[in-house]
Amino acid sequence: MSATFDTNEFSEYFGSCITGRVDQVKISGEMFTVSEHFAEDLTTLGPMPTCDVSNPEVSEEAYVLSARIIGHLDKLEGCTLPNSAADTKYLRRGSVLVFLPGIHEIREMERLLEFERENRCFQIIPLHSSITLEEQSLVFSKPKPGFRKIILSTNIAESSITVPDIKYVIDFCLTKCLVCDLDTNYQSLRLQWSSKASGKQRSGRAGRVSSGKVFRLVSRFFWNTHMQDYGIPEMQRCSLESAILKVKLLGMGAPKSVLSLALSPPDLHNIGRTILLLKEVGALSTTADKNVYDGRLTFVGQVLASLPLDMRLGKLLMLGYVFGCLGQCLIIAASLAKSSFLATPYNLELKSFKQKLLWANGSFSDCIAFLNAYQLWESCLKSNVFRRRKDELEWGRENFIQIRRIHDVHTLVEELQDRLKQFNIRSNDLQYWSSQDKKENELILKIVMCGAFYPNYFELLSTDEDIALKEMCMLDPTTTVMIRGFPPNCGGMLFKDSIIKNTKDCGKAKKLYYDGTKAFVEFEKDPEIDTGKVYPAVYLASKLNNPQHRLQFHQNYMQDENSTTESRIFLCEEADCTRHSYEVIKPSAMVWFPIYVTHINSVSCFWGYKALPKNIEIMETLEKLILDSAAKYSSGNVALEVDKVVLIALTYNNVTEYYRTIVTRTKPTISVWCVDYGNSVHNVERSSLCKASYELQFIPFQAICFRLRGVQQLENIPASKTKQALFNFVQSSKGIMRAKVYSISAGTVNVDLFTKDDQYINQMLVDSKLCVVVEENVIDVNGIRMLINIAVGSQDSLCGAQAIHRIQTNVRQKLLGLLRKERPLIDTMPKLHDYKWRLIPEDKVLPHQVSDTQADKKDFYRLHDGVLLRN
Repeated sequence: MSATFDTNEFSEYFGSCITGRVDQVKISGEMFTVSEHFAEDLTTLGPMPTCDVSNPEVSEEAYVLSARIIGHLDKLEGCTLPNSAADTKYLRRGSVLVFLPGIHEIREMERLLEFERENRCFQIIPLHSSITLEEQSLVFSKPKPGFRKIILSTNIAESSITVPDIKYVIDFCLTKCLVCDLDTNYQSLRLQWSSKASGKQRSGRAGRVSSGKVFRLVSRFFWNTHMQDYGIPEMQRCSLESAILKVKLLGMGAPKSVLSLALSPPDLHNIGRTILLLKEVGALSTTADKNVYDGRLTFVGQVLASLPLDMRLGKLLMLGYVFGCLGQCLIIAASLAKSSFLATPYNLELKSFKQKLLWANGSFSDCIAFLNAYQLWESCLKSNVFRRRKDELEWGRENFIQIRRIHDVHTLVEELQDRLKQFNIRSNDLQYWSSQDKKENELILKIVMCGAFYPNYFELLSTDEDIALKEMCMLDPTTTVMIRGFPPNCGGMLFKDSIIKNTKDCGKAKKLYYDGTKAFVEFEKDPEIDTGKVYPAVYLASKLNNPQHRLQFHQNYMQDENSTTESRIFLCEEADCTRHSYEVIKPSAMVWFPIYVTHINSVSCFWGYKALPKNIEIMETLEKLILDSAAKYSSGNVALEVDKVVLIALTYNNVTEYYRTIVTRTKPTISVWCVDYGNSVHNVERSSLCKASYELQFIPFQAICFRLRGVQQLENIPASKTKQALFNFVQSSKGIMRAKVYSISAGTVNVDLFTKDDQYINQMLVDSKLCVVVEENVIDVNGIRMLINIAVGSQDSLCGAQAIHRIQTNVRQKLLGLLRKERPLIDTMPKLHDYKWRLIPEDKVLPHQVSDTQADKKDFYRLHDGVLLRN
């Protein structure tokens, strides 16, 4: 461990009673050269970050500049990225240490570097006190050959640890310090500009084994003018209870007189306020020689001064002894005094919080969670459940418990018991609790905790249910969460997969609702966790509401720049998430469009992609990216797993080309599906597969599944004959057909298919006696959604004004007829009332329901599949 401090201040302080100054002894150590670079030296990489003295924060420019510095290091070192795995063993790249103020900034920096992690061979390692000890130890591991190790750390790496292979340091010049609020005496971490001494200490992390560089993301003027030489001493910014109790225990005199002689004396007002607080607790007597700001040490004060705990934790033990729950209070106090043994692995915060809810048994209390987890661990330890050290570690990983830290808590519990025995304070919990009810015991323990932490409480304010229901569009706020901020022209419908992906760790989603710029996720109840009326998934989802770590949502498919939807639609659909994004038909975009048929299974399933200029441009871009990816990565060297995007080399007409696919099966043989053409390939050789680049993972799959509307193959006709007939029609039109969309059902587009010369394929198959006409009598939610958008008048439709008016009239009649039609509810339970579907009167319309007059308003056209009413 090392530190940087003002040697002159120490020399003058300790020499003031002797000669006025103490001589300094300087021992020079060998250090490699570390060159400093400020923000103005890096303007070629990006704009300078803005720095405000009164408002310390990490700007977006600072994140971008830091990422560009890391990317520029390869050019600075004069090395090129390896083209294959064989080249990496000859490449040596210096490690980078990035100093960030907190865990949220670490996540944001990692998110920015994630885009280049694979292409630039980055090995990113977070370092923060909240992550597990196993994750922290990764900073000492050697990077893989050819990889650059990037450590994203707080000031924990400033003086506590030394990583020997650091060559570059990027300093954001920010830190979080523990500061005590003068009004509430409550300590919290606050973001501040770091000092020059801290910056010097950080730059010393480089240059340990070779010459290094430090990049400071502030200007040289800001560094010289506004940065303090040294940080504020802890005695001047933290609480003084422990220091004052130690002064009284040693009998050194009045606290104000003693502490004013310190090297960095605290504020006198802070000393007086702390003495009054200790008198309120009962640690000091109310009078001492009529001095208001002093007092004699009481028995309670002697106990508190002898314990290595905060004053409130000591008070918790005293109250626990009085109310007969000292054993439980010892565990809680020791757990709060040490670093939390409830593990929070990096990027697994939601899962760890869910486990914490289990430990807390629905109380949402960290103290109760610590108590339950410790008691179960101690019970397993005493009953020899952990026969080996490996068993205990495995149990800890499954239950998000850090075994090393819980052993530290156990040691502190035993030490506290020994110190309390010196004052004849022993646990006698069984005498009070053996005959009491469990709920009463928990209530007493909660009252004791309230008394110990008084007056630091958070008050739960009442909520206006009417406003909440209105904001939630009459959905149940105890089971549903709202996500706002989506584009007004599409709502959350285009972001379904991203919504499910971002909330999957909260709980199982039941339904999705959309209303303009809002999306609502309704969850199912988790039977394992009891959190009262509000579902656990709602609490977990609230953890995602963090302004410093915003969620990222991506559209399910590319949206036309000129497409607009003026109507606001409230719709509901099942929350069935797909892993990849697909090119789909946008209901409001068009009714007619050309398609290029690529693969035919039958008349009820054939594949193709849009033959629009934009989609043809996408296909050309895909071909270039596929060629670049195939040239960059070697064939056969790819890890296989289901749903992974890979490239496959296929030969057609003696020409071998690569195609984008996803793996559908790995055992016993490999099967893939061509995502842009729709055909499947079975019994694939591993050597024909190649790794897909990062860009290819996120371009939507272009293949669309089509079905001929209103026709069905005759049972006595072989499927191959109908398939060949459809193939001949497609070939005669050179693969390009014209499709008229009727509806969308389960991802399949039901169309009327025409050739270039307007031959109606559906009717021609019927005339050839290969198919028979069937009635389309089912319109699903997606189909209704398309009809609604057409009915309200999409401006970018390829139809003329008269055609649009005719479609609007027909569709409106179909919708009203569908909703007014009486439908018996499927009744599986006896003695239920009969229900029917109908539109309700205007004066009884709820926000998510539709009436006749509202249906005529283009700016307020909503549908909820009908309204369920009693007869």
